[in-house]
Amino acid sequence: SGKIGIGTTSPTASLDVRRSDASGIVAEFHNSTGYGIDIGTSTSDAYISSGYAQSFIFKTNPGSGQIERMRLTSGGNLGVGESNPILGKLQVAGNIFVNRNGTNGLAANPYFENLLVSGIGTTNVSAIQLGNSFGQDTGTYLRFQVNSNSASSTPVNSLILNPNGT
Repeated sequence: SGKIGIGTTSPTASLDVRRSDASGIVAEFHNSTGYGIDIGTSTSDAYISSGYAQSFIFKTNPGSGQIERMRLTSGGNLGVGESNPILGKLQVAGNIFVNRNGTNGLAANPYFENLLVSGIGTTNVSAIQLGNSFGQDTGTYLRFQVNSNSASSTPVNSLILNPNGT
């Protein structure tokens, strides 16, 4: 049938590798000194991990020489379009587009996207938001919003910048 099974006599894919128990590394791909990747699983998680203190890199377009698109460092920083993400946990080279529920910001009034939110759940939340309307006004706005330490409190607009710069 053109299928290869390792650890199984009934492979369900072109290459089917199985463990005899429920948890652990299923496959390893390493060079002669041990650097490489592991693919593993448990009953609750599936994972791909890099060996030693290596970064995990996603590349595309093999026809033009493997272009790096995203990097997860061994320290836990993620760079998108950035090969050395040292400025924070997420560093993006280029624009970030926020598309809430597939509406492209066109479906609600007022309609704001959280660009950055800090807090725990609905308690003590502060946010930087970008929106296409606010109350009776129309247009694009940048809003800085803070919330008190009460989960039921209404967020307070600390600063709103409208298209006129006010």
